[in-house]
Amino acid sequence: MATIWRSRSGATFIDGQSLPDNTRELTSASSAVIVESAETASESKLLHLYNALVEERKTMLLTTRSLLGRWPIKLPDLSSRIGSLPVVGIRQPDDSLLQAILVKQFSDRQLKVKPEVISYLVIRMERSFEVARKIVAVLDEMALDGHKSVSISLAKTALGKLEDLSPVVNKSRD
Repeated sequence: MATIWRSRSGATFIDGQSLPDNTRELTSASSAVIVESAETASESKLLHLYNALVEERKTMLLTTRSLLGRWPIKLPDLSSRIGSLPVVGIRQPDDSLLQAILVKQFSDRQLKVKPEVISYLVIRMERSFEVARKIVAVLDEMALDGHKSVSISLAKTALGKLEDLSPVVNKSRD
């Protein structure tokens, strides 16, 4: 989401751990700044950046894996400023959304897949949009290479193939 917003706004992108001492360099580069993993930033540097952006009437987007209200912020000024920001959370997709994503990904590749294959994948794969995209790509390639249709057996093989690259299978559900 931050990448899309960056491309539309022309924002400067920086990792929280990499915030410079002189935040004017960041604020002069564009009308907006994205701080990725903002919870890892130095509190004083983040406060200076916030103040500079407000002073210059510019925009800031903070991304984090934890809720803003759960940050152990020591600086009272930063705490009050962060507490005043609007917050939007993005959760992992639930079963129905993950099924819809898989159906859409397969449809985009003109692959007809039975509902039982989708159900098989949903309960065994990591709950993320990226893994859904990867598993469909792997299944598409495997189906083309083997001149086969996408089946539960092929899905099982594809999950194993992806597991070798990254942890995409929740073995407790298999």
